[in-house]
Amino acid sequence: METPRPVHAKHRFDPIDSFQEPMISVREVHKSFGPVHAVRGVSFELGHPQVVGLLGPNGAGKSTTIRMITGYLPPDRGQIKVGELDMLSDSLAARRRIGYLPESAPIYPEMRTLDYLRFRARVFSMTRADRKRRIAEVIARCELQPVRKRRIGQLSKGFRQRVGLAAAMLHDPPVLILDEPTNGLDPTQIRAARALVRELGHDRTLLVCSHILAEVERTCDRVIVIAGGRVRADGSPNDLVALASGGSPCIVECRANPRVDPESLIRSVSGVHTLSCETREGWVHARATPTPGAQTLAESIGRALAGAGRTNPRRVDRAGARRRRRRDPTPRNRTPDPRSRLHARHRDRRRRTPGGRAMTGAHSGPIRQSLVFASRELGSMFRLPVGWVVIALFVFLTAALFTQFALVPGQAATMRIFFAFCAPLLIVVAPAISMRLVSDELRSGTIESLMTMPARDISVVLGKYLGAVAFLGAMLLPTLVFVGVLFWRSDPTPEAGPIVAGYLSLLLVGSLYLAIGLLASCLTSSQTLAFLGTFLALLALLLGPGLLADALPPGAPAWVRDTLARLRIPQRIDDFAGGAVQLRHVVFFLSLSAGFVVLSWAAYTSRRWR
Repeated sequence: METPRPVHAKHRFDPIDSFQEPMISVREVHKSFGPVHAVRGVSFELGHPQVVGLLGPNGAGKSTTIRMITGYLPPDRGQIKVGELDMLSDSLAARRRIGYLPESAPIYPEMRTLDYLRFRARVFSMTRADRKRRIAEVIARCELQPVRKRRIGQLSKGFRQRVGLAAAMLHDPPVLILDEPTNGLDPTQIRAARALVRELGHDRTLLVCSHILAEVERTCDRVIVIAGGRVRADGSPNDLVALASGGSPCIVECRANPRVDPESLIRSVSGVHTLSCETREGWVHARATPTPGAQTLAESIGRALAGAGRTNPRRVDRAGARRRRRRDPTPRNRTPDPRSRLHARHRDRRRRTPGGRAMTGAHSGPIRQSLVFASRELGSMFRLPVGWVVIALFVFLTAALFTQFALVPGQAATMRIFFAFCAPLLIVVAPAISMRLVSDELRSGTIESLMTMPARDISVVLGKYLGAVAFLGAMLLPTLVFVGVLFWRSDPTPEAGPIVAGYLSLLLVGSLYLAIGLLASCLTSSQTLAFLGTFLALLALLLGPGLLADALPPGAPAWVRDTLARLRIPQRIDDFAGGAVQLRHVVFFLSLSAGFVVLSWAAYTSRRWR
């Protein structure tokens, strides 16, 4: 007798889907923050396609679990896989398959909506044609046409949430993870968001995190309840309602027998409220729900089937065990059909192209990705008022230095003293440029989106550093006017060699100062502390070797005096300003800059383990 298919039947009993790799697999995952054990052995698997809700009170471990799945936090123990990719050993490829919307939708407020989506598309290495097409699609789908050219910081909370959702959908990933997707939306937008989630769930895996049961019931066909860092329940919304009322749904699997009707046997058991049954390939799959207030049906149904004889019951279990069932859905005494496996692979390829496979181009190298982040960082500095304030202040002070020391009546025109005074000026300018490089990401929460993108940490750090160096070069460009004035007013014409060498010294010194500032920015979320820390470190680097050399006793070892002499930056700048571009000076600045960039990379990466 054919009956309607039970909820989730295609994820449990479909012989084609049964050989398909789970889209997300979480196995015995633990995570602690100091003495707090936030996640305690969480395990579950998500099929494809499927819409699953992660439900639990605040502090239950939902967000921590999601952050481990997206690669933002590494688990202390356990394994997380996206398809066949391990999140720890193959993190970049795994992150390419995930679209992630964090809870507060942290997005760069100084960027326009269209520019932000273009930046995300470039990070995912999408081709120009795919970028243009997908951006137009997600803007239309998330109804962002009215705000596509507006700055994100000027948008309402609901629009910012939609921009974050559009960014998560942009590369068409097979997995979407949404943390409180309706947060901040009005009732009309909430209904539209629910419809969009249900629509997206037709051809991909969705994991929706929420603490509101009604929200999960309206959008998800499976619910995982987490409390106290553990999975407390796993099933359909109807299963959870029955569980909450005191009854636990029961899953039954047994061999079909023409002389015995398992459906009639199960229905005759006292306490069965609803029953759905299906026969496939010689096996009966049934789901029984008890009446309110009734105890578990597992023992009663098991006795009834065993008493009938020759039904060969293979599994009578509570609904909580279906999680283990999905790991090995093939009956123990039935050999998988190789044709089903091949057909499953073929259908999986059709299903995931293009929707199931992240729409990304060839994986970009570290340098190419660094240039993408450098371009964004440079653009942000020019979009923010602080960038223009720093440029204006630097040009004003350098103009005063130029008129005071370069154009002295009765003396030969030279920029040597100008360069000597510009280097100390960078002690204030460099911290003002570098203080927001990573500190602002930590303060605003965009660090979570940044670390879950398919980009290497070294690419992010190097890109931010290159963007700051490019801004320093742009800041020095207006001072070339002083060179033109010098050539115009001076007689005889000054030599070009010392001027070129002087600008090279400013770039090298400024790059070193910015590398030190980048390290300070990686260590704190406060821009003020990053500025003060960088300023004090640069002051010590500029004055410290000279003061220590003067304080040395007469009997100090010669190697100590030589080391302090090599660390004197003013002497190296003076050599450059005199027109002497020595390789040892260039190597000195570049090696120190590279060392501080590596330290910044280590500090940035350590954020994942905190």
